[in-house]
Amino acid sequence: MKIFLTFIAIVVLTGCSSFNPLPISEPPAKDSSDVRTVPDYQKGGLLPATTPQEVKNNIKIYADWYMERSLELRGYEYKTSDTGLVGGIIGVLGGIAKSPEAALAGGLLASGASMTSQRYQFLVQAQNYEKASDALYCMYRNVYPAPSVTTSGITKINHVIDELRIKLRKSQANITIANPDLAELEASIKQQLESKSNQITVKSGLIAKSATQAQVDAADEKLLIDELVKCAAGF
Repeated sequence: MKIFLTFIAIVVLTGCSSFNPLPISEPPAKDSSDVRTVPDYQKGGLLPATTPQEVKNNIKIYADWYMERSLELRGYEYKTSDTGLVGGIIGVLGGIAKSPEAALAGGLLASGASMTSQRYQFLVQAQNYEKASDALYCMYRNVYPAPSVTTSGITKINHVIDELRIKLRKSQANITIANPDLAELEASIKQQLESKSNQITVKSGLIAKSATQAQVDAADEKLLIDELVKCAAGF
């Protein structure tokens, strides 16, 4: 029974669709206040900004969301690591207690957790979302002090945001889902049966300016857009 339950745990770990690199995780369909900047229901992501305040809101929402996803993926890595540790302990205790069943169950659990981490590359996915979030936070620090942005500037900023989203999607698409190495798992099981033992990581460009006028002039806005592009280039 222990072995069967361990096998089920491995199947669950290695078959969870939320671990997949694609589709990209975007902000939810509606927020609690149902503001205008809700995502497009078909493609995901926030509707393009049309005002300076919406620009700031969108950048902050994306930055927070991607960081949350990064932390979630790191959490998966920690959990699989902990599962492997528990499996190793069970295997060791089973060996000490001369219980082949416990030793095998521990080995299966440890091997299954390791396979899950290797298959979905949680840390690589987490780093992709973290880099996108860092670039957006850099943009937010630059755009937040600006009292206003022209229509042309808003369009350019929307473009920069979309370019970041595209780059994140491409980075995630480049992750190859590894096939489980069943031969390695088999070898681990055999080892357990034979020996009753177990093996057990922006640069930010800040605009230091005090904008007191009602609207930034064209030169200042160009500097602002240039800084946001630099932020995005950090990803």
